Amino acid sequence: LTDKNEYNPNELMNISGSGARLSATVTMKIFDSEGIEIDELNITAKSNGEYLTMWQIPADLESGEYEMTVDDGASNTSTKFTIS
Repeated sequence: LTDKNEYNPNELMNISGSGARLSATVTMKIFDSEGIEIDELNITAKSNGEYLTMWQIPADLESGEYEMTVDDGASNTSTKFTIS
């Protein structure tokens, strides 16, 4: 899902994956360690089920562990990453 496990504030995060429903809307939500939603991204998967986007980490985001969920309407997955 993410290109690294650890990021700095204001850094660009590359997000990619495959296996989404063909041309489905893929919803990515970013949560802080307390489960509060920080941001939401919606992109359309390619016809082969792949998706790719970038997210600019807010400059004022506090350090700590975050979680991203990815959902295509039929299945979902999640990954954790750290802001240092």
